[in-house]
Amino acid sequence: MSYYKTAKIISIKDENYRVRTITLDAAVHAQPGQFVMVWLPGVDEKPFCVAQDQPLRLTIAKVGPFTEKLFALKQGDCLSFRGPLGSGFTLPKDAKEILLIGGGYGVAPIRFFGPRGNNKRNNRNYNRCSKKKGRLDSNRKSQESQGTHACQHG
Repeated sequence: MSYYKTAKIISIKDENYRVRTITLDAAVHAQPGQFVMVWLPGVDEKPFCVAQDQPLRLTIAKVGPFTEKLFALKQGDCLSFRGPLGSGFTLPKDAKEILLIGGGYGVAPIRFFGPRGNNKRNNRNYNRCSKKKGRLDSNRKSQESQGTHACQHG
């Protein structure tokens, strides 16, 4: 049985015009691919993939009434969640190379997995693409310094 935890929002980062990452003053023991159920009292409860577990980070796209209410929260506000839930994924022990592919908002667990999957490798290269302009991180210089190559089509 899962119970709710309540944590303070310690930072909010706008990734682009409709995606934001919320960092909570909480930690969970999660694997990439797992999710938490976020609860807004009087509104609803929705699942969001864990983008990072320590501290807990959730990357959220504003796509409807629930996420509009989430976007109205500010640093210092509290957010309730339960989890992690679901089955995560791990790297096979004998894997020599990995190719991670995610579409849409399925990229959040890949971002979480990337550093774990490469902890014994020095050479990391991430390619993140979007069909529409403005859907990638606005800070391209920071991406390039971390070995991330952003591309945009359209």
